[in-house]
Order: sequence, then C-alpha cells, then structure tokens
Amino acid sequence: MVKFRLNRNSKAVAPVVATVILLAIFIAVVAAALSFATTELTSYYARSDYQQSQTFALNLAQTVGSVGFTFGRSLSVGYGFKYASLALIPVAVRYTVAITTNSSGGCPKTCTFAAYSGFLLVAISGHLYSLKNGYTAVFYPSNYNRLASTGGSGSYAMAFTKEYQSGGPSGGDFIDTAVVPIPFALNSSLTSKFGSYASNIQNLTRIYIIQLSTVSQPLPLPTNCSVAVNPPNNKVVPYNESTGYLTVQGESQAVCSLADVESVQISVNVMPSYSSVYGQFFAFPTQVMSLNPPHPLTSPRFGWQVEVFIGDVGVSGT
Repeated sequence: MVKFRLNRNSKAVAPVVATVILLAIFIAVVAAALSFATTELTSYYARSDYQQSQTFALNLAQTVGSVGFTFGRSLSVGYGFKYASLALIPVAVRYTVAITTNSSGGCPKTCTFAAYSGFLLVAISGHLYSLKNGYTAVFYPSNYNRLASTGGSGSYAMAFTKEYQSGGPSGGDFIDTAVVPIPFALNSSLTSKFGSYASNIQNLTRIYIIQLSTVSQPLPLPTNCSVAVNPPNNKVVPYNESTGYLTVQGESQAVCSLADVESVQISVNVMPSYSSVYGQFFAFPTQVMSLNPPHPLTSPRFGWQVEVFIGDVGVSGT
C-alpha cells in the first residue's frame, strides 16, 4: 500500500515539475528575445539619430550662410533626437589672416588679425552606433579640398561626420556630426581706362569669416586690421531638449580693407583650451592656405586690394 501511494504522489508531482521547467524555459526565451529586441531597437533609434543629425547639420550649415553678414536676419532649423546630444562648443577654433603689403599699403610689413568661432556638435555614443575605422566624411560643401571655400558657389560653413575618440576625463568613442564656419574667398577685378591709354587692372579679393557664438554672448570683433582681440571665456551651451529648434541670427560685423597687397595667408588652429579634446577632430583639408590675385602682379598696372569681412552669427535654442 505504501509503495502504491508513493507512485501515485510521484505521478502527481511530475506535471508540476514539467510546468515549472517549461515556464523557466519560456521566461529565459522571452528574456533573451526582449534583450535582443531592446538592443535592436536601441541600434535603430541611434542609427535614426545619426541620419537625422546629418540632415540637421546640412540644413544648419546652409542656414548659417543665409544669415551671415545680414544684421538682424534669423532662421530656424528643427531637430528631434532619441539618444544624440546637441551642444554649442564656444571659441574652439581661431582663424588668422596675415596680409603683407608694400610700404604704401597701410602696414609696416604684415597685418595680422584673428577671428574666433565655436561649432555645433551632435554626438552619439559609439556604444549605441558605430561606423568604425575612424570614419570621416565631409558632406557640405560637396567639394571641399582647400581651407577657404572659393568661387561664387562657395560656403560659409562646413558640415562633417567623424568617428572620434575624444580625450579628457569624459572621453570616449562617439559618432560626431559638426557644423563649423570656414573662410570664403571671392576674387574679382576692376578695370579702368584713361582715354586711349592702356587699362589698369585692380585685383580685388574679398574674404568672409563667420564667428559662431550665442545671441546672448556674441564674440568680439577686431577693431582694426592690425590688432587681434582676445577671445572671451565662453562656456559650453548644451541643448537638453530631445526635440526643438535652433535659431541662428546675423549679428554685427567688422571690415578690414588693405591696398597694395603682396601676399595673403589664412591659417586655422584649435584653441589651446580644446586642443586635448578636439586637436585632431576637424576635417579641414589643410591648416594653412595662401591666396593668389585674379591676375598676376607683373607690373604696376596690376594692383591688389583685399577686404576681410568678419561677421558674428548668434545661436539660440527653443
């Protein structure tokens, strides 16, 4: 009788054990599937953020050019991100313009002055999405192989993406998409005639540089052609809302004009306070560039005048 009861009890327990085992297997499968789905969903959102960051940067770079050197004009660009972080990094780069003239050109030898600029950064953690192998791509302007954008279809800003490992205490792998102003140079010439005498040709080069800052704290402009202002100690401006608008507005500008120019050189460098973090970050094709006049300076008939325009563009977020 005892043996019969034991067998009957064991038969009664068997379905319970089987149910527990099946439930455990089901929970494990669901947990694995949920983990896989979460990973895939996170990757999808991060990839979507990356694609949107490129569209946003392209629109912003074009918008900066549209409002630059037009005081009071403002345009807005919308954004919407899930994981990406957006911030304005201030006073990160310095453009130096060195202009050499002859004795009558207004400079004893070389006039040197500087323009400072921040840049907009959209950062996505490399743990969420990665393109690997130090991926770098400049997507605006489409053909950018010189430090200064040139010609009638030139650009005031560059937009690029870079797989970057930043230094510093909070460094890590990121897919960064950035917008940074670049110099724009435009050549033309002025021809004058005196009766039947041979014409004189005045080469004219205009250089445009935008300083990207905030509306509330614009960057100072150089007061004359031979003095470089000291940059302010502006703080990083994060835009913490996942969706919103950035508004860029044309602010004040300064103009420098020099005649009897012999040479012009433009250079760029990362400011010392950011060199450890962004020293190898920017996708400039070169850091130094010399400009040439439209016509060679082969005789006194060919002069060269250079005008440098530095304009501030302020950024605000909503």
